[in-house]
Amino acid sequence: MGSRYDLAVIGSGGAAFAAAIRATTLGKSVVMGALTLYLDFVNMFTFLLNLMGSRD
Repeated sequence: MGSRYDLAVIGSGGAAFAAAIRATTLGKSVVMGALTLYLDFVNMFTFLLNLMGSRD
């Protein structure tokens, strides 16, 4: 069975965190995902691949 949440917050920022805090004070279940952080790591990895890789 899957978990059920009352609020799912994807991303970051003041409004996202404020909504999550408000929902928890009301007794709701909250899950937060860090999509922007994940994409930052993917972009950094591809940059390093391009920087270190050679196509001789």
